[in-house]
This record gives sequence, C-alpha cells and structure tokens, in this order.
Amino acid sequence: MNDLSLTDLLKQADLAAPAAVPETAAIELAVRTALRRRRTARWAAMAAALVVLAVAAGVRTVQVHSDARIAEVERRVRELNEQSQATLAMVQEVLEGQRRQERLVRLHEELDSMPDVHAQMEADIDRSAFVLLYQADQMYRELNLKETAVEGYRRLIELFPQNRWAQIARERLEEIDKRQKTVDKKGDVS
Repeated sequence: MNDLSLTDLLKQADLAAPAAVPETAAIELAVRTALRRRRTARWAAMAAALVVLAVAAGVRTVQVHSDARIAEVERRVRELNEQSQATLAMVQEVLEGQRRQERLVRLHEELDSMPDVHAQMEADIDRSAFVLLYQADQMYRELNLKETAVEGYRRLIELFPQNRWAQIARERLEEIDKRQKTVDKKGDVS
C-alpha cells in the first residue's frame, strides 16, 4: 500500500470511530511513527543505493582512467627500455673503440721504446767490419804477415763493400801494393 492511502484510511477510521480513547491515540501515534520511520528508511535506502551507484560509477571511471594511465605508463616504459638498450649498445661500442684506441697507443709506445733494429744491425755490421780491419792491421803491422793481412783486407771489402772500413781497407791494400812495387824496384835495380 502506498503511504497516502494508508493515511486517508486512518483519517477515515478516526472520523468513524467514537471518541478517542486514550489508548487509541497512543496506537495512532505509534502507527504514524512507524510509517514515518519506514518512509525515512526507504528514502535512506534509496539515497544509500544512489550513493553506492555514484561511488561505483566513480570507481569505474577512475578504474578506466587508471587503466588508460597504466597502459600509457607501460608504453612509455617500453619506449624508455628500447632507448636505454640503444644507448647501452652505443656506449658499449664507444667503450670498445676507446679500448682499441688505448691498446693502439700502448702498442705504439712499445714500438717506440724498442731499439731501432735497422740502426742496431747497421751498428753491428760497422763493428764487424772494424774488427776485420783491426785484425788485418794486426797481421800486417804487428805480426808482419802481409799475405794474411791482404786476405783480411780483401775479405772485408768483399763482405762490406759500402762500409767506411772497407774504404780504409782499400787504402791499406794500395799502400801495401805501393810498398811492394817500391821493394820490387829496389830489388830490380840492384
């Protein structure tokens, strides 16, 4: 029943009823209070339902909005991850190039610190030629072994023709040859 018809019925019953007895007034008051409570309870229930629906709609909106934000954040994280991987690859490439460059510098330093092999060989050749000249000079001047000295000078010229000591050996051979010719002329004259 609806509230209005119940109220009308009660009013009609009041009019038709003999004079109110105090108990009837109390019952009437109790009924009206009960009706008022029911009405208030219905309105409260409807208001609560509306609040729940509004909150649910708000939560759903927030959830949809949150889902969209989460998807955006995930997309951005993927982009950042790709960028960081590309940057990392580039950094590794640069570091590898830097390591190669440092190794190249170290190798150049090592090479620069090594003695010049060509110069060292030239010095060894020069020393060997000098030793041959010195030995030939010893044979000729100190031991008076002219033939052995001549062989030493010729060997020096043969082994090291462009060396400065070979030039001195040629001069010594010319000197020996001149002395020999002088000795031969003296021997022919007598």
